[in-house]
Amino acid sequence: MHEAGHLATLPHHIRCGLDGQLPDIDMHRGAELMSLAWSYAAAVYLKVPPHVVFHEHGYKGGSQELIANFEKGISIGLPMLQYQEMAYDEENAERLKVRPFPDMVNWTCLKQHLP
Repeated sequence: MHEAGHLATLPHHIRCGLDGQLPDIDMHRGAELMSLAWSYAAAVYLKVPPHVVFHEHGYKGGSQELIANFEKGISIGLPMLQYQEMAYDEENAERLKVRPFPDMVNWTCLKQHLP
């Protein structure tokens, strides 16, 4: 699911031109953090327990901390998802009349440019 987050958060024109490998630019724009947030949102949406996605053998030993942070509302990666118009924090969600993260407004990045 985490790798799907990498694909989903790429700008549309890059995602559509992929040839089986993620471009180097993916790792230079907060992609890892966005993929973590996207993965958590996907797990919640699909009703998959977060420990299945954030398993103990991944995330450099930090899976439990990641889960705990997301459950406390400390959403690492959310600022970039907001920038990409994919999900919003409480304040911006209220202003835009959408549900806040972990709900997603868009599951894929629709923007045509890189941050």
